[in-house]
Amino acid sequence: MKASQVLVVALVLVSCTFTSARLLEDVNFGQEKFKSHKHHGLTLPPLPSLTLPSCPPPPAPPVYESPPYVSPSPVYESPPYVSPSPVYKSPPSPTYSPSPVYKSPPSPTYSPSPVYKSPPYSPSPVYKSPPAGGY
Repeated sequence: MKASQVLVVALVLVSCTFTSARLLEDVNFGQEKFKSHKHHGLTLPPLPSLTLPSCPPPPAPPVYESPPYVSPSPVYESPPYVSPSPVYKSPPSPTYSPSPVYKSPPSPTYSPSPVYKSPPYSPSPVYKSPPAGGY
């Protein structure tokens, strides 16, 4: 609802409320005045209940149907990729043959050098000093 429609509905409800309150006050005031002026046991039938005028229903808001969404610009779809030049594939060469891997023949004169072995450990003789008192 627009703000102006809300304002109109609120004003109608407030005016109906004040009107009904004023009517109820007048009816109660009249009944109290009548009760206070009773004369010598005369009884009158009670006042018929008043039906208050009902407020008209608020106007129905207009139904607004928005148009379907239309994009401001069409969706861009890129064309499929086309290579600028064909991929070059060289034909196999009929005369090409790979050279064999060269392996040298074992040398008959080669023999590994012998491993040097040191002589077994022998401790040096312990020097003993001559006895004291001497020669």
